[in-house]
Amino acid sequence: MQRWLIVLLLLMLALVLALSVAQAQAPLELEVRGVDRPNVTDIIVDLLVRDPQTGLDLPDVTADQIVVVQDGQAQPELVVDLVPVATSAVSPSIPFGDGVLQSRGATIGLVVDLSTAIGSDGQTDYVLAMRQLARVWLEAGRDQTDETIGLFIPVSRAAETLQPADLTGFSADRNAVINALELAQPRSGATDLAGAIQTAFVETDRYATAHGTNSFVVVLSDGGGLHSDDLARLNIPPSTKLLSFGVAPQVLLDQRSELLRQLSVRSGGMYVPAPAPADMLAVYSKYVQPVQRIGYRVRYTPPLLTANQRHTVQLQINRAGQTSYSSVVIIPPLHIPAVPLRSLNGAARIYLLQAACCACVIALLGTGLIGRFFGERIPSVGSETRL
Repeated sequence: MQRWLIVLLLLMLALVLALSVAQAQAPLELEVRGVDRPNVTDIIVDLLVRDPQTGLDLPDVTADQIVVVQDGQAQPELVVDLVPVATSAVSPSIPFGDGVLQSRGATIGLVVDLSTAIGSDGQTDYVLAMRQLARVWLEAGRDQTDETIGLFIPVSRAAETLQPADLTGFSADRNAVINALELAQPRSGATDLAGAIQTAFVETDRYATAHGTNSFVVVLSDGGGLHSDDLARLNIPPSTKLLSFGVAPQVLLDQRSELLRQLSVRSGGMYVPAPAPADMLAVYSKYVQPVQRIGYRVRYTPPLLTANQRHTVQLQINRAGQTSYSSVVIIPPLHIPAVPLRSLNGAARIYLLQAACCACVIALLGTGLIGRFFGERIPSVGSETRL
């Protein structure tokens, strides 16, 4: 019996290792954004290379890792010129391929604990304070392009839902998030803060990975509902930071907030007790930044391209023992745009018009001389020949 148990455990261990290796060796995601043929000799391919684990663009691809596959045949002898192109804070959107490359705003899971159990110090309505501070956070990112937010309100009863029924998932419409927050009913009694944070971690990380963005979970709470075993039980994704704010009477923060602080620090984030609006804005500016995109302009000189025949190109990347392929795309025909007359300078226009006039005069004179020559040598149809 013990022997079979050992064999079963070894098989399970081997399966786990195999799955881990397969996940670690997942191929890169290559996306061709455009193919251009600017002249007789060169082909330019605009390429994105993404890490499937994070969804982020790889910033360190090199020319020696790229192999051109033309018409189904690898061309390892071709010399590839690789030029990185990237967005920036100054240029968040740049032309790339057939469209644009644009920076991506962060993905934020916003956990707002609207529990009436937070209490009152006789002067402050802390449920109202939660809403107001959450709105400060939301307004801080109003100018950020493509930032998405998921709203999570910890529940106190099974009949309640963690996300508003009309705002599930993540939304870039921050007005809709603000409205949902304002309309959300307070929770009576203690809430399941740990469950809300864990769900926010999972959903925020999943959405951020799918869309290639930075990932944050923002919590406004007094820290009640967290227990010591939650530090080990909660699974914090490595790419997600927890930014938390303690909102409650100071006496309750002293009693309840330590675990929330420890979770925040463990994730690489931070905890701020009793924040003022300026504190919220400072944390936002410090942590929440858009992801700058990076792509590659791959230029090479192909083997001879046959006229009036369709040719294809595919890019292959060999990196860290992995081989990844882009889709197969058609090489466009050579296009040399005509030069419009208005693009010439004044002198060139005059010379061109004079040349056209001279050509017309010469053509008319030549036609007349030819007609006269043949007219003298060829008798008319009705004439007689006299002896």
